[in-house]
Amino acid sequence: MNKKQTTNLILLLCILFSFKGITQTNLQIGDKQMLLGMPHLAMESYMKAYQNHEGNSELPLKIAKCYAALGNPLAAINWYNKVAVANPNQETFRLDFGKELMKVARYGDAQKEFERFAAINKDLAKYYMDKCAFAVDLSAQAPTYAQPSIFNSKFSEVAPRVIKGFLVFTSFDTKNFSQHNNVSNSNHILVKNQLGTKKIDLLVSELQTKSNAGCLSCAKTGLCVFVKNDKVNGSILPNLLPEGSIFFTYYDGLKYQDERSFEFNEIGVANLDPYLNPEGDVLYFASNRKGGQGGFDLYVSRFNGLSWSKPENLGPQVNTPGDELAPSIHQNDLYFASNFHLGLGGFDLFRSSSTVTSGFSQPVNLGNGVNSSGDDLYPYFDPKSNVLYFSSNRIGGRGGFDIYTVVDPKGSEVQIAAVSNTSEVPQAVLIEDNFNVPTLVSEKKSTLETYPSPTVVSQKQITILEKQPVVQANEEAEVVESSSLQPKAYELPILNREAKSMNNFISLEGARRVAFEEIFTSKMGVFFIQLASFSNPNIGMARYQSLLKHGNVYKVNVNGLIKIRLGYFQERYQAEAVLQEVKASGFSDAFIILDFLDASGLELALSKHDKITEPLANERIPGNFEYKTNSKNYDLSYKVRLASYEDPIWFDNKKVSDIGKIEQWTKGGWTIFVLGGFNNMEEANAAKIKAINRGFMDAEVVIDNGGILERIKSN
Repeated sequence: MNKKQTTNLILLLCILFSFKGITQTNLQIGDKQMLLGMPHLAMESYMKAYQNHEGNSELPLKIAKCYAALGNPLAAINWYNKVAVANPNQETFRLDFGKELMKVARYGDAQKEFERFAAINKDLAKYYMDKCAFAVDLSAQAPTYAQPSIFNSKFSEVAPRVIKGFLVFTSFDTKNFSQHNNVSNSNHILVKNQLGTKKIDLLVSELQTKSNAGCLSCAKTGLCVFVKNDKVNGSILPNLLPEGSIFFTYYDGLKYQDERSFEFNEIGVANLDPYLNPEGDVLYFASNRKGGQGGFDLYVSRFNGLSWSKPENLGPQVNTPGDELAPSIHQNDLYFASNFHLGLGGFDLFRSSSTVTSGFSQPVNLGNGVNSSGDDLYPYFDPKSNVLYFSSNRIGGRGGFDIYTVVDPKGSEVQIAAVSNTSEVPQAVLIEDNFNVPTLVSEKKSTLETYPSPTVVSQKQITILEKQPVVQANEEAEVVESSSLQPKAYELPILNREAKSMNNFISLEGARRVAFEEIFTSKMGVFFIQLASFSNPNIGMARYQSLLKHGNVYKVNVNGLIKIRLGYFQERYQAEAVLQEVKASGFSDAFIILDFLDASGLELALSKHDKITEPLANERIPGNFEYKTNSKNYDLSYKVRLASYEDPIWFDNKKVSDIGKIEQWTKGGWTIFVLGGFNNMEEANAAKIKAINRGFMDAEVVIDNGGILERIKSN
C-alpha cells in the first residue's frame, strides 16, 4: 500500500469513527436529558441519532418512552410497535406498551401485551390484566359529560382551586404575561379568574419568581401553601419527572409575604400538590420520599402550634405500588389521583372517606366521564357551587392538560356512592351556566375482585342528597389584590356559551377544510411525505394532483412557511413504500417527516373526493390560509353546514353519517362540520331538513366554491 492509499484509508477511518461518535453523543445527551426530566429535549437528541444511524436497536424504545413522557400515547404506541417488530421475543417492554394502549382505550391489545409480560412478572401482569377487564366494564357504563373550561389553551392548565370568589389555577401559557420580568423565565405561573367574568390576571407578582410557582392552596386564616422548583423548564406534571418543594406564605389581604420553606423538604425528593384544610393546621401533599408504598405517595403533616409534624404516609388503603398525586379535602372526603388503583387507563380520580377510628375507606373510582383513558388529575370539590373541578389530558382537549368541571345542576351537594343504573344522570355544564336539571340514581357494584379493588362509580352512580348549609369553616382565604399591584389582564372573547354549537356566530370566511370522512379530535404523531416548502402562500397545486392515488395533499403552516405534504401514514414503512413511487414521479427531493396531526395548522388542500372538472391550473390556489377567490377548475357544490364547535369532541357523527359525507373544517379555535356529496341544491336541502330533525337546528345549505365555503345570499 503506497503512502497516498494509506493516507486515504486513515482519513476514511477517521470519518467513520467520527460519524459513530456523533450518534453515541446524541444518545448520551438524550439519556442525560431524560434523567433530568426533559423528554422534549431528549426527543430531539434521539431523533438525530435515529436519522444518523437507524440500525441502533435502543433508539425506538427510547423514543417510545419519550412520547409516553410527553403525554402522546398514540406516537408512543407507534414506536413500541417498531420495538415489537424488531424484537418479537422480547417481553421487558410489554408492560409499558400495554399502559400506553390503555390510555387510548385499546384494552384488548393492552391485555395481549400484559399477557406477554407475564413471562417477566406473573403477579404484576395479572393485576394489569384485571385492570383491563375493569376498564372494559367501567367504560361500558354511561359517562358523565365533563365540561371543558373556557380558559383552556393549547398549553396546560392544572390544579384549579376556588378561593373566595376566584378560580385560581396553574397555567403553562406564560406568553400572555411575558412582559412581566418575574415570569419571563417561568415554565408555569399562577393565574386567577374572578368567577362570572372572562378575564385572567396574574395572581400576584411576588409569587411569580423564576422558580415556577404552582398548586396554590389557602386556609381561611390567610396561611397559604404552594410548590415551586428552580429547574430550567421545570414542571409539576407527573409525566415529566416532576421536581418541587413546598413553601408557605401568608396573605394579609394586600400581598403575600413571609415566604418560608416546609421543614421536611429534602434535596432529591419531590414534594408536590400541597393542600391545606380550611383551618390551616393540616397539610396533605404527594411525595416520592423513601419509605413509601411505591412511587409518589400521599402524606399528611399536622401543625401543633409551634411546628409541623413529621409527614405520615396515608397507608396502603390509599397508597399503592404506583403513584398517588393531587390530594384535596372536602369535609371527611379525600379526593386524589392514582395510576395504579383500578381505572380506565392513566391517572384516574378517586374519593376516600376518613373516620377517627378506622382511617380512610376503600377508594371509590369517580366513574366513566369524570375519568377517561388518559390522565385525570387535581380534583377539587367546591362546596359553594357544588362543582367538581379537575384537569385532564383526555382526547378532544385544547392541548396538554385542560380544566374540566362536573356540576350538580340542582345545586345540591353531590356525593359519590355505589348505586344502580336506573335513572338519568346530570350532565356537566359551564361554570357560569344556570343549573336546573334534576337527577337521581341508585346502586350497582363492580363484579371484579382484584387487588386493590376500589368501588367503581359511573355517571349513573351519583346520589344527590339534600343541600346542606356551608359552614364558615369551609371558607378559604380571599385572594384579592389592589388594582395598583396587578398587571393588565387579558380578556377572552365574549361568546354565547348556552349551546355547544355556535353556527350563527362563526363566519365562514377563511375557514379551512382539514378532514374528509374522518374527525381529528386531538393531536397524534403520524408520518407525512414532505413534497415542498414555500414562503409565499400563493402556491400552484397542479403538479400534486397526480399523487392523489397515494393519499391526500395537505398544506401545513409551520412558522409562516407552507409545507406541502402527502399522507398521512400511521407507520413509517407505509410512508417508505409510497416515497419510492413519489420520487419516481419527479419529486426527487421528497422525504418522510414525523409530525403531529394538528388541525390548527393543517389544511386538506387536495382530496381524491374533490370534484375537479379539468386539470388544475397552476395559478389556482385551493384553500384558505388566506381568503381566496373562486376558480373555474372546480364545480360549485352544495353542502350542508351542520354546526360549529370549540371542541370537536361534542359532535355526534352517528346522527348524520347516513345523510352525507362528513367534512371537518376549521377557523381559529372553532371546528365547523359540513355534509357533502350532494349532486344539486335539492339534495342538499333535503339533507338539511333531515339534519334539523335530528337536532342540528342551525343547519344551512352553503356553497363550496373551489375550497371556499360561502353562504347563499337570500333575496
